[in-house]
Amino acid sequence: MTSRGPRQAHLEGVDLHANVWVPAHDRAGLERLCRCVLRPPLAQERLRLRDDGRVVVELKTAWHDGTTPLVFEPLECLERLAAITPRPEVNLLVCHGVLAPHARSRGRVVAR
Repeated sequence: MTSRGPRQAHLEGVDLHANVWVPAHDRAGLERLCRCVLRPPLAQERLRLRDDGRVVVELKTAWHDGTTPLVFEPLECLERLAAITPRPEVNLLVCHGVLAPHARSRGRVVAR
């Protein structure tokens, strides 16, 4: 495991960043954090439909080879979006250690 700063870790291709917190009664801060976490995988401003019916996705930053737009057939674009969309009722947050659902010490660190 490597650390990239305080309360950050990287292991086997997975990044964990736990350095963001919101005070207990900061509703505006909580809303900002929720909006950030719940944002869609693609901004609508970066999608457009070409005259030939293909979909263009403008990348936020260029790839190493200079590529900025990706062009897909409509069905191919939907397939790729479906591949990155999580299945319903699947936890996207997996806790380990004392925060795991059945950890013996969980009751001492998690308020009910």
